[in-house]
Amino acid sequence: MAQTTLMEYQTGGIRPVTFRILDKGETPLPTGRADAVLPRYVETLNAWGISTEVTEEGPIIERTAAWRDGKVLFHGRTHQSDSRFRGLHVITQGQLERIFVRDLLRHQILVERCTTLKEYDVSESDKPERPIKAVIRNDKTGREETIRAKFLVGSDGASSMIRKQLQIPFHGVSTSIYWGIIDGKFESDYPHAWIFDCYLSTEHGCAVIIPREDGHIRLYTQLDLSLIERVRKTKQENDPTFKEAGGKIDVHSITPEEVMEQTNRIFAPFTVKFASPLTWYAIWKVSERVAESFSSEDLRVHLAGDAAHVHSVFGAFGLNASILDAANLGWKLGYCSRGLSPIQSLLPSYDMERRLHAANVVEISGKYLRYCCNSDEPVPHTHELGKDLGAETIKHAVRGEPYGFAKPGEKLPEPLFLADFYQKYGAFMLGLDVAYGKSTLFPRQDEAASPVAVDNGVRAPNPRVSLGSGTTGYLYDVMKGAKYFHLVVFASSLEGLVKHNVQQFAQSLSDPAGF
Repeated sequence: MAQTTLMEYQTGGIRPVTFRILDKGETPLPTGRADAVLPRYVETLNAWGISTEVTEEGPIIERTAAWRDGKVLFHGRTHQSDSRFRGLHVITQGQLERIFVRDLLRHQILVERCTTLKEYDVSESDKPERPIKAVIRNDKTGREETIRAKFLVGSDGASSMIRKQLQIPFHGVSTSIYWGIIDGKFESDYPHAWIFDCYLSTEHGCAVIIPREDGHIRLYTQLDLSLIERVRKTKQENDPTFKEAGGKIDVHSITPEEVMEQTNRIFAPFTVKFASPLTWYAIWKVSERVAESFSSEDLRVHLAGDAAHVHSVFGAFGLNASILDAANLGWKLGYCSRGLSPIQSLLPSYDMERRLHAANVVEISGKYLRYCCNSDEPVPHTHELGKDLGAETIKHAVRGEPYGFAKPGEKLPEPLFLADFYQKYGAFMLGLDVAYGKSTLFPRQDEAASPVAVDNGVRAPNPRVSLGSGTTGYLYDVMKGAKYFHLVVFASSLEGLVKHNVQQFAQSLSDPAGF
C-alpha cells in the first residue's frame, strides 16, 4: 500500500520516485483473510483516489448485537462518526488488493508476481546513494537479479524474513485461542444473524458473525478443547516460527462440519446450518505481537503490516492498521528519496508513531478478545519494549479515561461491559483517535502557552464547509494527495483586518524565501 503514496510523486511535475513491488503469489488473494475497512481508513483511501471502488464493493455495517447464553447484552448503532464514510465497509482482502493492482496499472506499474527477495545487504561503502543490494528471484523461472535501492520495505507477513535478518524481537504472546473460520451462506433462527454480532457462551466460548457480499457471512467459531488438542498434534505447532507468528494452520483433521457442531453448541438455543458451498475455510491461531522496532538502525529497512504487528480479529484492526502504516511511511520515503528531508530527522518518526499505535491496538483488541472468549490470559503490554515513543503526555481514550460509564476501579454489571467498552474505545477503533507521541514532526510544547492543546495523530473534526459561493463539502474531501501538506486556517470572517491577515499569510507561503 505504501506504493500508492509513492505514486503521488510521479504526477504533478514532481520528480518521480521509482519502486518495485515483489509478490510471491501468482495472483491476488482469491478468498479469505481481512474483512473490512473502518471510516478513518476509508478517508485515507479517499486521499489516494480509490475510496469509491472500496465503498461500492460490499455491505456497510452500522449496527452491532451481542448475546450471552440466549440473552441480549448489547444491540444498537455502532461504527458512527462525523466521517462521510459512516459504518464499517465490508470488503475482502483480495478485493482490496485487486483495487490496488488496478490503480498501479493506471500508473503503468506492474506487481512482479512469483518473485521473492532471496537476500539483501546494506552497505554505504560501494554506492552510498543506493546502499541496499538485494537479490530477487522469480520462483517460476529461477531467474535471479541483483538490484540497488535506497530503501527496503518488508511487508512479508508475521513470519517476516526481513525482520528476522534485522534480528528485531517480536514481543508479545501466542495465545491458546483458536478460531475455525468459515465463509459461506447459512440458515439460522438466530434473530441477529444478518448484522455484525458476537454470540457468547459461558460454557462453550464465542462466535462472531460478519455479513459479507451477496448474502454471504464470515463465521468465526472459537474451538473447544477437544479440537484444540488435535491441532496441537500437528507438525506446524512445533515449528518455532509458527509458535511466534500464529496464523493459519494447515490442518485437515478438523472438518467444517465439526466446527459447525461447535458453533451450534455456542449458539444454543438457536441453530445454524450450512446453506451453500463454502468459499473459504481455515483454522487460525491468535498471536499478539509487536516488533521492537519498525525500522533498522540505519533507517534504510522498514517493516509494515503483519511483519511489524499481529493481533486478534477483534476490532478489525489488522488491515486498517496496515493502511496507516503505508500512509505514514510512504510520504516519508518519498520526501527522503527526493532529498527533501534528512533521513535521520524524518524517518525515526515512523517507528515512534506506528509502533505506539500497534501497541495500543494489541492492548485494546486483546481486552475485547479475552472478554468475549472467557480468557484470563494476560494482555501483552509492549509500549516500553523499544525506543522511547514520546508518548508520556498523551491525553486520549486508549486507557478508557474518562469516557467510560464506570468510575476508575468501579466494576460494571456484566451486561454493560460491551456498551462501556464501545463508549471508551469507539473513537480509537474507528481510527479517529490514533494519538502519536512527540517527535521531530510534533515537538514538545508548553501547553499552557498554546491556545489549543492538540494531540498529534488524532483526527480533527470533519464538518461540512463552504468551498465556494455555491458549493459545500466535507473538509477532508478537499485535502487529497499524499504529496501535499494542508494548512487549515480558522478565521472568524473574511472581512476587514481578518481578510488582510489571511492574504498576508497566503503571500508569505508563496514567497520562495518564506515558509
